[in-house]
Amino acid sequence: MNINNLFNSGEEIVETERLIMRRIINDDEYNTIWDRLFTEFCFKPLYDDWRDHPWIKVPQPSKAYKIASSYWDEKTEMMVNSLFEKVSDRAVYALDYQHDCFEYNPSEHIPYQYSYEEGGFNFYFPTYYPNGDYHFFIDKDWTYGMFGHPWKQEIVVWGKELIEQFDKLNNNPDVFDLVHYEEWDKEGFSVPEEFILSDKSYLHEAIKVFYAAGGYDFFKVKNHKKYASNWLDFIGNLYAQIEAGKYKSDGQSHESPLSDMEKESLRKQDVPSIFID
Repeated sequence: MNINNLFNSGEEIVETERLIMRRIINDDEYNTIWDRLFTEFCFKPLYDDWRDHPWIKVPQPSKAYKIASSYWDEKTEMMVNSLFEKVSDRAVYALDYQHDCFEYNPSEHIPYQYSYEEGGFNFYFPTYYPNGDYHFFIDKDWTYGMFGHPWKQEIVVWGKELIEQFDKLNNNPDVFDLVHYEEWDKEGFSVPEEFILSDKSYLHEAIKVFYAAGGYDFFKVKNHKKYASNWLDFIGNLYAQIEAGKYKSDGQSHESPLSDMEKESLRKQDVPSIFID
């Protein structure tokens, strides 16, 4: 394998019998990549109020998937890597927010949770699943990629061909035989205190709770068996109460967590405007 054919720069290339990758250590290159994510993709890394705000604006075509961490393992990691291989043989950025970032080629088949030691420091290659921070995988031409949110347990896939490949994987019961919001059906679970409303609660508070609890996903439910029954009961009842006018407006508006793409999708579904605007 010719290193120069893979990458534009030979800067800190990690080479073993199995791997050739480049850790991004040039400040200008590193900052250019992240500046683009902040400006063009409206990336907003939140650690406290992440439930209530949109976190990224991915260009069309794109599609979000809810995948619990318990359903991600070495086998899944390799399957997702194969999707990138099928889409293109181009180099890809592997970005771990505020941590190590790399340029690599999916054909390298980098091991799951791969790390190496150099100069007395340990460096960690990010996994396709965001296990602790925001993980992004974007081709160098910025035409397709995958964006992972660590606490939403959400992956946004960008690019028509990559979405088609990911849909095949996501619909395979041997890979993702998962139940969304499964924690709601576990023994001992109680509705989070911040989700509890009273008869004196206002409309903007109810809308905020609705989306914080997964309201957007509620509108996308196709197979009820794939969702926790307690979550469906909670979010369905809250939807019905809001639509029936139980919670009155006090003149305050809520900050919508929906992206423009998500709003348009709900309009096409004829979702009541109270949940969109």
